[in-house]
Amino acid sequence: MILPVAALLATLALSGARANEADNTRENRAQQTTAQDQGNNPRDLAMTARIREAVMKASSLSTEAKNVKIITRGGRVVLTGPVNSPQERSTIGSLAEEIAGPDNVSNQLKLP
Repeated sequence: MILPVAALLATLALSGARANEADNTRENRAQQTTAQDQGNNPRDLAMTARIREAVMKASSLSTEAKNVKIITRGGRVVLTGPVNSPQERSTIGSLAEEIAGPDNVSNQLKLP
């Protein structure tokens, strides 16, 4: 009888851990900025376009780096996505800061 109770407790503990993991995943997704967060006013759209243009012109960046997400809302820019090196992360962040201002850029670019 002890073995089935122990197995039941282990199963309950595992399913509780999975539920917490799922909650954390949902919570993280809720906190992440997505393309749907892009502002639709002319100023935000123009700022995003200017930053994208500067990133595309940077010959030192990889194709992956040129495809990062640039999301502007209320004049604040969020950079997300993967880049191949710390240099690419820095370059894209600097380009965005030149256009939006250093206090208006959140560089969330990730390295592999």
